[in-house]
Amino acid sequence: NSEASPGYAIFNGRVVSSALWRGSGAEITVGAQNLFNTRFVSSVSVNAAGGKFYEPGSQRSVYFGVSLLGMLHSL
Repeated sequence: NSEASPGYAIFNGRVVSSALWRGSGAEITVGAQNLFNTRFVSSVSVNAAGGKFYEPGSQRSVYFGVSLLGMLHSL
């Protein structure tokens, strides 16, 4: 066991806002993963060829979503 990888911390964030109107509404979500774009090892491949043991973690990513809430009204 001669290989080692340094420790790391990953910071994620998410904001959710809801609005209701006449029994229905919407929920908006905005978030980010790996806010500071930290380089890290996400997994290790034991006995990997050519000494390529480490698999890199994901870079910063941003996402958003909209969810519709409430009951459907009959026409």
